[in-house]
Amino acid sequence: MKILVVSDTHNKHENLFKIFEQETFDAVIFLGDVEAGEDIVREALEKKDPLCPIKFLKGNCDNFKDFDISAVITYEGVSFFAAHGHTFHVNFGREYLAREAREEGCRYALFGHLHLPIIEEVEGVVCFNPGSVSEPRDEEHRASYGVIDIEDGDVILEHRFVDELGEE
Repeated sequence: MKILVVSDTHNKHENLFKIFEQETFDAVIFLGDVEAGEDIVREALEKKDPLCPIKFLKGNCDNFKDFDISAVITYEGVSFFAAHGHTFHVNFGREYLAREAREEGCRYALFGHLHLPIIEEVEGVVCFNPGSVSEPRDEEHRASYGVIDIEDGDVILEHRFVDELGEE
């Protein structure tokens, strides 16, 4: 199973649509800060695959959304704790996020908010931030997203970059 993990489009969806066109995946996790664009995102995803599930989490810029602040999402027997991250103080470290994930029985914590591609293990939990599809904050300012591959219980987390996708 292949899961697309994105965050922080801030209502700028051009790069996300490019990913939808060029990547293959079975599910999407959107880790917050879609702002006013979730209907546009759902419509674009439905054009690609009307049966592809998408889970939106609430970011700090999703003020009026009825999304969950956090959730445990399970695919093929592997559970992921997912949150935007602002309520877990990820700006100051991932310890609180990792503890919450562990308490929920998850070995993986997915988060956004920082606009930085991150993979780090904290207190036995692998914390994964896909970066930002639209407003990257890394030194190279590369728009990024995450891909999770699950096969026979094995989990591979990977960052990918929009500028590495082919032309449409």
